[in-house]
Amino acid sequence: MAFIPKQELQNGKYIIDRSLNQGRFGVSYLAHNKQNQRVVIKTFKDDIWQNLSDTDKEKTNNRLMREYSGLSKCNHPHIVKFDRSFLEQGQLCLVMEYIDGQDLDSLSQPILPVDTALEYIRQIGSALKVVHGQGLVHRDVKPANIMLRSGKPEVVLIDFGLAGSSDETITMNTSTRESGFAAPELYDANEKAQPYTDVYGLGATLYTLLSGQVPLDAQKRSAKGKDKLQTLPVDDRINRAITRAMKLEWEDRFQTVDEFLASLGLSTSEEPSPDPHARLALEETRRQTRIGAYTLYITAIRDGRENKVPIKLG
Repeated sequence: MAFIPKQELQNGKYIIDRSLNQGRFGVSYLAHNKQNQRVVIKTFKDDIWQNLSDTDKEKTNNRLMREYSGLSKCNHPHIVKFDRSFLEQGQLCLVMEYIDGQDLDSLSQPILPVDTALEYIRQIGSALKVVHGQGLVHRDVKPANIMLRSGKPEVVLIDFGLAGSSDETITMNTSTRESGFAAPELYDANEKAQPYTDVYGLGATLYTLLSGQVPLDAQKRSAKGKDKLQTLPVDDRINRAITRAMKLEWEDRFQTVDEFLASLGLSTSEEPSPDPHARLALEETRRQTRIGAYTLYITAIRDGRENKVPIKLG
């Protein structure tokens, strides 16, 4: 059941404005509520929903409801917020935050400054840590699924349509697999995704933000023996971190997002990681302060001895 502009849902609680985008299974609409606040409503594509039996419709609704239930617990500033769910003529709809901005795949500047790219990766890494803490794996980390808030240096992870428990297998379509961001294990319907699967996508995202180029998809890399990626004109530490994050064998990768971020000198704290130049300047200031204090102490002792008066420090 495709929604059309000005269509009312939930007895007028929400009004559809327009279609936003479509994925493999779902479609998202821009809508507004009675308070004229913009929201996104996500549901199933018509060609998917109409071809399901009543039993399969119930199973599909339940699966999407599990997604909502898990993600509603992921309260984090860099994860799209899920508000509520409702049924419209038996079809499950999810209401979520509308993010005013653009995705990182649509930026006019394809290559970002290193500090900017690392900060975006830190933010999304901190979001993924929360997702993984709920026993979920995103499975589709890529620039197109990362929104940059308008007027703010903040990014938000969106599109959890392929997200699921690390214990369940999900069949991926060809376009997702060949995107260049999908880990090799996502090519096998019998393989189960784990946090290291999202590490691959995060590493590929950083590679793209720094180079302006999407890496070869995992299958082509494997066929051509290109496990080693092209060296980027950035710090060796960053190149080594990306290379390990995107290892074709999952055992050779960083196993957690924390490990990947640590290799980049980042943390999952919501305080931005200090600029390395600023950190060096601060350390030098502290060193000079210690030297100055020591000099003052020695001078005070010397002057005290010369004047033969007691000296009190502190």
